[in-house]
Amino acid sequence: MVFRAWLVGLLAGLLSAPVARAHEPDPGLRFARATLEAPLAGWKGTRGTVTLDTAVTAAHGVQLDASLMNNVPGTIGVLGFHGYLTPRSDRRYGIFLRAADVDGRGIAWGSLGVEGVRSFAGGGDISARAALGLASVGGLDYLTAGIGGTRPLSRALEASLSLDLTEYDEAAFRAIGSDLSLGLRYAAPGSAFGVHARLQHNRLWGRNAAAGRTTVFLGGEWRYGADPRLNARSRPFRDHDAVAPLLRRGIY
Repeated sequence: MVFRAWLVGLLAGLLSAPVARAHEPDPGLRFARATLEAPLAGWKGTRGTVTLDTAVTAAHGVQLDASLMNNVPGTIGVLGFHGYLTPRSDRRYGIFLRAADVDGRGIAWGSLGVEGVRSFAGGGDISARAALGLASVGGLDYLTAGIGGTRPLSRALEASLSLDLTEYDEAAFRAIGSDLSLGLRYAAPGSAFGVHARLQHNRLWGRNAAAGRTTVFLGGEWRYGADPRLNARSRPFRDHDAVAPLLRRGIY
């Protein structure tokens, strides 16, 4: 309850927060990105994602996401909205809304949360997010929070690491879910195309614990706009799905 009250208060504060300095460009499309990744080992589920980011004012921006994932119980569709402020050129923070459902199963879930990202002069960044979520099946609600970061290894190669924790607290199902992800991304300087590899490990802890599952993904991407290694404002906010692992395990 303390966490929920803190999150609601922070949401209200972000909506009314003043902007000290304006560093964003004039209104217009800042970047677009399309990615496609498929599993080489572990859970099945090819995923395609399209992201658009636009500057609404000199200090406000909007990011829109749409994705489809061919999951085991059916195709999962996701829509995301991120509204954010850029008080300084090296940081962004705001709120996000995320909605998802499974084709043909009548299962839907959504979340509302806060997020932020801070970039560093030498390259790389760190991000954090927290959200409240609700699903239409089994009266499931959940709290999720995560942290992630990227670090350049060369002009063309960068590494990423993230950890997300989710609390499920229902009478019939009680557990802590963890998602650990480690990735490498390669894109030649100035190129609109890139490739990436990602290792993801999911596990459930607690009363309804379940053994860890590791999946290896390989993917490609196309992007329009500045290279995120050179301009942190061109890196999209990170996404995380707290319910898909439960569907994959057959819990819901």
